[in-house]
Amino acid sequence: MMTTHVDARALEQFQGNGGDTEGSPISRINKLPGEVLLEIFDSYRKGFKYIKQWNRIDGWFKLSHVCRKWREAVLASSSRLDLRLFLTVSHHINAALMRRLPPLPIVLNYEMGVRTARDHDRIVAALKYCDRVREIAFRGSGSGLDKFLKATKRSFPVLESLELCHSSSGFDLKLPHKFLGGSAPFIIICNGAR
Repeated sequence: MMTTHVDARALEQFQGNGGDTEGSPISRINKLPGEVLLEIFDSYRKGFKYIKQWNRIDGWFKLSHVCRKWREAVLASSSRLDLRLFLTVSHHINAALMRRLPPLPIVLNYEMGVRTARDHDRIVAALKYCDRVREIAFRGSGSGLDKFLKATKRSFPVLESLELCHSSSGFDLKLPHKFLGGSAPFIIICNGAR
């Protein structure tokens, strides 16, 4: 059983005069102080088995769409709630939304491969946020791999891991001279054609 500690003043503020319970549940929940909401959200986050699930549509994203107060509470506590943007071929974010969100860490997972020119454009667009990219898993070949390597000729200061698989047979991958701006995170490179 999990115990949550809440400031007594915050609880009194929620209960109002004499613990009045009249009114709808929505009106009562709207009176919850931000501190209490964060405790609830953090408890909800811990119920997810994998961080990837929490950072998908049923996790913090769902909470942030309930109302403005919840959105502000979630986005203002991105570090505490371990918010990340998981971008894949099937889960992507358009540029306009990316600019409106706070600078959340980005995880690019294209390990299943990049299929279309539009997919390539999306990963290149996400790589422009090099100061936010924490993890990259990429599988590609040919012009798609070339686009990826060209987009990574800059420093990625918070990059923690890179998994790069190329499926071009007959040659070893040659990384560009300025690959990742010379930074060296944990890198796995494999040739998927072997």
